[in-house]
Amino acid sequence: FSLSSVQPSVQNKTVPNSPSAAKTDLAPAQFPVSPNGVQYTPDFKNWKVISMSTLFDNSIRVIYGNDIAVKAVETEDFHPWPDGSIVVKSVWKQQELPNGEIRSGKFINAQFMVKDSKQYQDTEGWGFAKFSGDDLHPTGKTASFAKESCIACHRQLAEKTGYLFDVPMKVNTQRLIQNLQKK
Repeated sequence: FSLSSVQPSVQNKTVPNSPSAAKTDLAPAQFPVSPNGVQYTPDFKNWKVISMSTLFDNSIRVIYGNDIAVKAVETEDFHPWPDGSIVVKSVWKQQELPNGEIRSGKFINAQFMVKDSKQYQDTEGWGFAKFSGDDLHPTGKTASFAKESCIACHRQLAEKTGYLFDVPMKVNTQRLIQNLQKK
């Protein structure tokens, strides 16, 4: 996958994988902010890929997790997810090459979930945001957008996984890596 199609022409100066990485003090003109305060950060592209999915809409979805989310997956300790977990689903259109190979095409959006059980009590402790298009425009007109749309589906379909749709199996744990290296 090429991540260049999601890289806007901005540089973030936050510490990668920190709980504040999705909520920085940089000017909104540099990094868009959703109405509920979740801020876009390109740092997620340096995080571990924890899952992938595709839908009938011919999209490719790559799910990234910061260090806190990755540890929760590795230890299967994600109900509830620990505060500070950040999960980002980056979505692209599928592009079929002449030889039939499927690759990521045009960037569609980046969907953020930031776990902060105190700040986001009305949405099961998750701050939701979706940044779409090349300009990364945020979804929603008011802070209640996530309460009115996002969490309704997540409650119905993903309560057992801590409200995430695509919870991966353990992510290349040290034990798994060591066992594979022995063979």
